[in-house]
Amino acid sequence: MSCCGVCAAMFTYASSFNQPLNWDTSSVTSMDWMFARTNSFNEPLNWNTSSVTSMFGTFYFAISFNQPLVWDTSSVTNMYSKLVLSSEELQPAARLGHEQCDEHGL
Repeated sequence: MSCCGVCAAMFTYASSFNQPLNWDTSSVTSMDWMFARTNSFNEPLNWNTSSVTSMFGTFYFAISFNQPLVWDTSSVTNMYSKLVLSSEELQPAARLGHEQCDEHGL
């Protein structure tokens, strides 16, 4: 399956959703709030995110999510609240992008 353009808020408030997502995301530009407040979601996301420019609140209050994220965030200009209150034991790789935020003053 593929997701094109804007995938914003696609699973927001999906409280019991926890299915694998093997999608072609190479043309996605926005993942804003995509998994916000998904209480159960904790699946690996091995996606091509090189075209994504906004990840505002992507995992906002996604309290169960604890997977490594090896995402290309080089095109992202908005990462505000990307990982707010995700799992306390967040995988080190999920902290991805913080150095880039600092470099770009985000």
